[in-house]
Amino acid sequence: MFRIKLSALNESKGYELRPVNPRGGGYVVKYLTGDGDEVCSTDLTFTQGDDEPTQAHITVNGDDRLRVNWLSASSDRGQVYYQTLGSTAWTRYDETSDPRTYSEQDMCYAPANGQGYRNPGFFHSVMLSNVAQGGTVQIKTGNGTSRTFTTSPRLLAGNPLRHSVFLVGDLGTTGARMIGEAWGFGTLEFPAPAPDHVLSHMRKNDKIRLSIIYGDVAYASGFSTVWDQFGGEIENSTGMTRQLVTSVGNHEFVSFNNPSGWYPPFGNYKSPDSGGECGVPFTHRPMYSSCPFDEYDGGIADALKANVAPLLQKYNVDLYFTGHLHRTMAHLEKALDVVGYVELDVVGRNELRGSFWGYNASLGDMTVQDTFSIERPQ
Repeated sequence: MFRIKLSALNESKGYELRPVNPRGGGYVVKYLTGDGDEVCSTDLTFTQGDDEPTQAHITVNGDDRLRVNWLSASSDRGQVYYQTLGSTAWTRYDETSDPRTYSEQDMCYAPANGQGYRNPGFFHSVMLSNVAQGGTVQIKTGNGTSRTFTTSPRLLAGNPLRHSVFLVGDLGTTGARMIGEAWGFGTLEFPAPAPDHVLSHMRKNDKIRLSIIYGDVAYASGFSTVWDQFGGEIENSTGMTRQLVTSVGNHEFVSFNNPSGWYPPFGNYKSPDSGGECGVPFTHRPMYSSCPFDEYDGGIADALKANVAPLLQKYNVDLYFTGHLHRTMAHLEKALDVVGYVELDVVGRNELRGSFWGYNASLGDMTVQDTFSIERPQ
């Protein structure tokens, strides 16, 4: 559900909201009084109907290929069309396997397998060769056709081009709150209580060639509609312009009621943080922190130090990024009330420079608030 609070628009003449095509007939838009009485309502439908390809994002596959991923209500195999800069011809790539979906029964517990569940449609993907600079991609499924996207080429191993990597954790969805708060789980409130400074800033950075989200992705809390809106946000910000890598965190993982699940003897992996969603966690919780750990995070940190740290040393890992400890941790005295991301400048194969971009409320802008660098001997 979307909730637009008119009193928070500060007398602006208009407000733009971009709801993603939710499949299944669109939305009902209602105007309610402060007491909840309905004044009027109308239906909001989408021109292309349920077949429209949505939530598109591009990932890497193998050593030199790309995979285009999207969502549609159509179970028909789709196609991706690619056009090089200056050409009028399109190259067609067909989906070679049936799209996938999941059911209410595949979720672990409430609300993901009940109130929060909504038919997710079908997950499509097509593999294609690496694209050229300025190339254009378009997606088709059934009677639906996406807009065109200009996608950055994949940087292959050994490419000396200097570029940046976008690194962020605990991102969330515009309008959503981590624990639902007054308006309840599954409700997106606009204007958003916390404006999206991070994605707005990174969109303007042409140096970024890879985006990595390391856990606690959408904060959907088991509600499919929030995932839909998050997917639309990612498509509009970074999903089809740069390759995307994501992992999941405690807000996407739970191990209840799964006889073949993973039940570690430490931490709080049986806690209901995910709202009943099931996933595979990696690289989300830290093994070291300048803030004191609580009982659960401390147990997980000890397990990571015992089992993961030796692997990082064995394989000469230079950087290990995690999320999880952030500004919502009010019980941690050293927690910082700063929203931001890390830009990793890949100067070359022997030098990395990192900048933490954080939102400065006094200036009303994103500023560099910390830096680091790593150099290996030539």
